Amino acid sequence: MGPDRAYYFYRRALSLEQLERFAEAAVEFGNLLVHDSSAQAEIVERSDALAEQGHLAGASAYLDALEQNGYQGPALTTRRLRILVTQSSWAKAEEISREALNQDPEDRQLQSIRAEVLQRLAGEKGEVQQSG
Repeated sequence: MGPDRAYYFYRRALSLEQLERFAEAAVEFGNLLVHDSSAQAEIVERSDALAEQGHLAGASAYLDALEQNGYQGPALTTRRLRILVTQSSWAKAEEISREALNQDPEDRQLQSIRAEVLQRLAGEKGEVQQSG
């Protein structure tokens, strides 16, 4: 039942993805991970592809599915931060980058993203003060 069940969730996720129902596909990918942990790499790749295509909410939902199933680490954090930066979600990106750098202060990618986020936040504060 294990491999058949995993295949079912995989095919269902792909079908939902083709329909651009990414939140639902993410749920099915999460179910897949319960039955087949080796699917992690493909889900990460699919998240990356969605982000590149501009489906940022879908890409983020796939990352959520991974995290909800215990997959974490700097690579997922970096991907999430890139999505937030693309969405100009500076406050959330600042919070996540701060927490991530507290855990791994030597990570160069996180340092670079955090610097960009802080620069953007400073720029927004300057714009608000000038217009206010």
